[in-house]
Amino acid sequence: MNAQPSPLSNEMQPQINMGRVEFINVYQVKENELETLEKGSEANIDLSFAIFLYSSAFTSIAALVTSGFKSEKVALVFIVFTIGAVIAGSYFTFRWWRSRGSIKTVISTIKNRIPPSTTQTTEVSELRQAIEIIRYALEQRGADNPQKVSETDK
Repeated sequence: MNAQPSPLSNEMQPQINMGRVEFINVYQVKENELETLEKGSEANIDLSFAIFLYSSAFTSIAALVTSGFKSEKVALVFIVFTIGAVIAGSYFTFRWWRSRGSIKTVISTIKNRIPPSTTQTTEVSELRQAIEIIRYALEQRGADNPQKVSETDK
């Protein structure tokens, strides 16, 4: 790595290699969409509860089938718990199923703001102008500082 000291400080500056970028897509995101992405999907929590409840219900069913309970009250508690766990697990499964695509929907909404036909041709002239400005700045930096600047797209 060829690093030269910066004229403004004693820090070593890294060598800069540039490659050509064909196009850049810039998406505008609303604040509520950003908050949704930041918060994440609540569907994962619902799925975790559903799996926990179904596992508990299965364990209770296994205990009911394989054990001989001396007290009918204990057996009744297991039966009520099993039925409650299956009902609650079904509820959380239903909630998960309905909200599992909320993040995908937000991302799809954001991506659909740029039509697919214009994705590759969006403001190519502005991007080329920006690349030329960066090249010019790097050339000026190279003239002021004998640091070697290489480009891969010349």
